[in-house]
Amino acid sequence: MGLSETRKLLSAINAVFTAIALAAMIISGTLGALISSETFLEKIMITDELVSQCDSQLDKKFTVLEAETGIPFRVFEQSKEDYNIERTLKLALQKLYGGEDPTLYNNNIVEYFERLCTEFLDDSGLKYNKADIKRTAEKAAVIYCDTIGFHGSDFSVNRVRAIKNTCSKIGLTALMILLVGMLITAIIYSEKNKGIIYVLSGVTAGGIGTALSGILCFAFGVWKKIVLYPDVFAGAVGNAVKICIGVTIPVGLVIAAAAFIIMFLMQRKIDNNSKRAIVV
Repeated sequence: MGLSETRKLLSAINAVFTAIALAAMIISGTLGALISSETFLEKIMITDELVSQCDSQLDKKFTVLEAETGIPFRVFEQSKEDYNIERTLKLALQKLYGGEDPTLYNNNIVEYFERLCTEFLDDSGLKYNKADIKRTAEKAAVIYCDTIGFHGSDFSVNRVRAIKNTCSKIGLTALMILLVGMLITAIIYSEKNKGIIYVLSGVTAGGIGTALSGILCFAFGVWKKIVLYPDVFAGAVGNAVKICIGVTIPVGLVIAAAAFIIMFLMQRKIDNNSKRAIVV
């Protein structure tokens, strides 16, 4: 095999690795950035629908507690005004990412419900047993925190962090492959434009491969296979993955189109120069 054939073979291999590395960079970079962003997850997780569901669940559970304790539903319902559901959900998410207790259950919330109950009973002139009110307050606090707080979520956060770390490693490895490929191209080609065309062919293929990967992911619904707890967290991460896939498709196509156009223009310039050289 001559020098020219060896150079073409190396260029072809380099183009393949460039395509794979570019696709890996786009997908891992987008996925890692989106699912590790608290702000992004907050926007897709804390929706009006979720707030409405939490509100409805609280109404049902407080109605049962009213029948059980004799304390009117409106007393417990006051908590939805004093502790806005949407703001409380966001607080739980912040605590989740901050490494604090995202269940929201503590003595303060118990004392809050205890105060609501005792104020109602005192204003109504009704006699009560403090121990019974304490138990009622604890039940109300559990209902509120079970409905709005995040439970059993340590695994979910660790899983998301692991995905982020993996994406970072993949992205860094892909970047190193791209840089090495460019260095090899610069070494084996004295006429840089020809080497750049091989690199651009790899970039074009990588962009197309990224878009095709996204289309296949949509076809198979890969986000549905994400197993996290609680369900609302799994749903949020799943939506993040879906959005990530949706982003990578047009990004891949744009990169492929841009690389192809540049490659086409460069090749035409090389061909024109060759024709001039022959004429001369």
